[in-house]
Amino acid sequence: MTKATLRSKWYYRLLIVIYIGFFLLISLITVYSNFDSVGNHQTDFEVKCHFGNKETFFAYQDKNIFVNRYAEVPDPENWRSSQAPNDWSVMTVATEGCGLLKSSTQVLLDTGSNIFNAKLKKVNVITYGHAIFWSILIIAITALVFEVIRKIFYFITLDTLFPKKDKK
Repeated sequence: MTKATLRSKWYYRLLIVIYIGFFLLISLITVYSNFDSVGNHQTDFEVKCHFGNKETFFAYQDKNIFVNRYAEVPDPENWRSSQAPNDWSVMTVATEGCGLLKSSTQVLLDTGSNIFNAKLKKVNVITYGHAIFWSILIIAITALVFEVIRKIFYFITLDTLFPKKDKK
C-alpha cells in the first residue's frame, strides 16, 4: 500500500480531519489557558531586618518562612515585629531570616524593639511574555507528539516510517 492508495480511502481522509481537529483544539486550549492566567500572581511578605544581618528578603520565596498573615496587628499586610511580639512567626523570621539567636530575639522583643518590618507584596506575576513562551513551547511539544503518532500510523499501515513521495 502507498500513500496514494491511502489517500483514496475514506477512513484515511477522516483520520486526517480528526488529526488536524485535535491538534487545533489542543493548540487553542493551550493558548486560551496561558493567556487566561496573565495578571495572576502570588503574594509574599517582603521582610526588612533592622537587627542581625539587616537584609531585605521575601519570606517564603527566598527563605521558605511562613509569615502569619492573620497576626493581630492594625494592618496585617504591613506590620512591624514590635506590634505582635507574641506571634509565632516573629520568632521564626527573626531567627531564620534575620539571623538572630533566640535569646537575643527574646531580649529585643521584651524591650519593645522593632526587629523587622513585613509588607505583603505581589510576586511571580504572569506576563504576556510568559504566556507566549509557554504557548509556543506546548504547541511545539504537541506537534512533536502528533508527528510521532503520524509516523506510527505510517509504520503500521505502510510498513515504513518514511513513506516514499508519490510520483506524478
